[in-house]
Amino acid sequence: MTSRGLGQPPSYFALLDLEAHFALSMDELDRAYRALASRVHPDRFANGTVAERREALELTTDANEAYRTLRAPVLRARHLLSLRGVDVEEYPAAAPAAFLSAQFEWREKLGDASAARDWTALHALDAAAREHAGDLNARLAAQLDASRDDAGAVASVLELMFLYKLLADVGDACEALEG
Repeated sequence: MTSRGLGQPPSYFALLDLEAHFALSMDELDRAYRALASRVHPDRFANGTVAERREALELTTDANEAYRTLRAPVLRARHLLSLRGVDVEEYPAAAPAAFLSAQFEWREKLGDASAARDWTALHALDAAAREHAGDLNARLAAQLDASRDDAGAVASVLELMFLYKLLADVGDACEALEG
C-alpha cells in the first residue's frame, strides 16, 4: 500500500488501475473496485500497527470515493477534466442558445404537468430528458476520449447537470402525485 503522506493517487482511475476514459465499463469498474476494496479492507489489518490500520482506512475511504465518482457520468467527466487542469466551475462556457431555450421549455412543461397532475406529461418529459442525457453521455465520450475537446465537454457536463436536476424534479413531481 502507498501512504497518503506520499501524496494521493494522481487519479481515481489510477487508484483503481483503470484507463482514464469517460466510456468506462461499469462491470470493469465494479471488478476493479471489489479487488481494491478486498486488498485494503481495514479488517485485513486488524492486527497491524496503528499506521497500517490508519492507512487501510484511508485507502478504503479513497476507494469508496473513487467508485462513487467514477460510477456517476457527471462526476466521472468532471474528474477527467480536473485531471487535465480544467475546473468546470471556473471554465468560461456559455450554454448554447438552443439548450437555454430547451431548459425553459422543459421547466415550463414540468410546471404545467405538475399543476395539472398529468402523469402522462411527466413520464413523457422524463423519457425525453433521459434520451437527451443518453445523447450527452455519448457526446461526452467522444469529447473526452476521442477529440479531447475540453471546452465542448464542459458545455456537455453543464447540460447533463441540468438534465439530472430536471430528472430529479420530475421524480419529485411524480412522488407528489402519488401522495
